[in-house]
Amino acid sequence: MKKAVFFIAATLFFASNHLFAQTEKGRTLVAISSALGNNGGDTGLSFSSSKIKSDDFESDGTNSFSFNLSPRLGYFITNDLAVGLELTYSFLRFENPGFQGFGSSETKINQYSGGPFIRYYFKGEKIRPIIEGGLSFGRSTNTDEGANPVDGGDLEFSSNLFSFGGGAGLAVSLGNHVSFDALLVYLNSQVKPTDNNDSNLRSIVSAFSLRLGFSIYLGKSTKQSLDDQ
Repeated sequence: MKKAVFFIAATLFFASNHLFAQTEKGRTLVAISSALGNNGGDTGLSFSSSKIKSDDFESDGTNSFSFNLSPRLGYFITNDLAVGLELTYSFLRFENPGFQGFGSSETKINQYSGGPFIRYYFKGEKIRPIIEGGLSFGRSTNTDEGANPVDGGDLEFSSNLFSFGGGAGLAVSLGNHVSFDALLVYLNSQVKPTDNNDSNLRSIVSAFSLRLGFSIYLGKSTKQSLDDQ
């Protein structure tokens, strides 16, 4: 029993003192994350259900669902500092309620965007503070199913996206090559219709959200590569 306790303690000590050796110059960062709730112009992971009632009428129940995923690929240009490209896909579906079963429709929004990011790791052992920032460009497509008043068909329109922001949080070691990341992120997003927009109409949203994800650290550091020669 004492040997087992000693072995576990020694393993934890060794892991904590070698944590995040993978953030050295020359290594590769592969990550994926998702935001919770409102994430600026993007749609974070959320569920909701609602209806309107009075003594005279009751609307159909309205349900909504949304999520986003942000994979990224980066490279450590120096120790603890990574730059790279982040892509984001967001999906939102919600019902437009009718009254007593009439006039209901469904809206689906698909958003695609991408752009550069930068992330810095502060010193630490098992837990390391991190900060990051970036910007992205993309496109949003809205489809209102059954909303056309003429033939009951679908209505569809597209918008251009632009967003910028940054965040701060913690990277928690799950081993030498993997971390769990949690960040409080600020995002400012602009959505501009692509058609019939001579007045430059646009929607601007600013929001804070919690972003959770995982990072994988791959490759050899530049120092190791030189030592091997």
